[in-house]
Amino acid sequence: TVIFASGAALAGLGGARYMPLVGNLVSSAGMNNQILAFIVVVIGGLGNFMGSFLGSIFLGLMGVIVAVFLPAISVVANVLVMAIVLVFKPEGLFGKAVNK
Repeated sequence: TVIFASGAALAGLGGARYMPLVGNLVSSAGMNNQILAFIVVVIGGLGNFMGSFLGSIFLGLMGVIVAVFLPAISVVANVLVMAIVLVFKPEGLFGKAVNK
């Protein structure tokens, strides 16, 4: 509980320091980054730091390539890649399968 409270306090302090720079804060601020982080973790594999690292590199490179050649689907491409990974390898590209 102390760690959770400390994290919440630091997040609040960070938000208070950030607000004067942007002029206003909304609850959806940074939502695009949160969605991209979720997609990176799904692609790389949950609980695998190296998988998340390599997944972020892959997603970044793929995003740039798609934005250059097919800018109309650049937003959809990330979700499409995540869906393909979930269909063929649900544990992520670098995650370990869990046996039940």
